[in-house]
Amino acid sequence: MKKVNLVISRKFPVKHPRAGQTTGLLDKLLKGTKIHTIRDNIGYWEEKIAKVNAGEMYISAKIWLDRPYKSPQQEMRRFTKAGLQTIEMDYQNGRLSVRIDGRKYTELETLAGNDGLSLEDFIGWFFSNGRTHYKGAIIHFTEFRY
Repeated sequence: MKKVNLVISRKFPVKHPRAGQTTGLLDKLLKGTKIHTIRDNIGYWEEKIAKVNAGEMYISAKIWLDRPYKSPQQEMRRFTKAGLQTIEMDYQNGRLSVRIDGRKYTELETLAGNDGLSLEDFIGWFFSNGRTHYKGAIIHFTEFRY
């Protein structure tokens, strides 16, 4: 069976206010409290999730063993079923607005928590690089949907 790699970050990215600090995302994924991840490239993930759910592929959740893109990866968990929803977020004047599958979503702390982050870290993750709009995919590891 083919696999699609999904790398979980062990440290916050360079432009995040907590750059270099441990995220705790791997532990949350393994404990089942990180129930989804948000990724760019909705078209890519639509195709891959369809193949996962058809039994043609599996998701290989991995971590970098050391520096991202400079070290080997290690598989930590496999998923043979997954869900997918679209997400659009805008962050302007210190306010976050979210649409999931085109519908406004206001429980922002729940969204961030289900992704394994505090709301502050969630906003930093997606918007500390100066971007004000984000469009992507929510990849669900459980039956939960918004």
